[in-house]
Amino acid sequence: MNYKEKVKLINYLISKYNHQKSEDNYRFMCFDSDLVIMIDHVFDRLDVDYQRIIKNDFIEKTSKYWWNEYYSRTTYYRLKNKAMSQFINCLHNRKMIL
Repeated sequence: MNYKEKVKLINYLISKYNHQKSEDNYRFMCFDSDLVIMIDHVFDRLDVDYQRIIKNDFIEKTSKYWWNEYYSRTTYYRLKNKAMSQFINCLHNRKMIL
């Protein structure tokens, strides 16, 4: 899977995740707890740098250059690619276990 495909997949999954966690879904009981539990479980098992990248780039979508205070450009993109790969692989393995 190339870089753009990883970004697209994670954006899709996190959009579903965020939608499921929204206040309206709690109110109307349309809450898919399996998706939220699975993503939370995987996220908690990532290392700190990977968590920071997934959180800031996908979950909270903070400013575009949030990473400047933590990483150089090359380090950021190298870590982001690894974070996305690990996140996807962990989700796949977790789904296979469930």
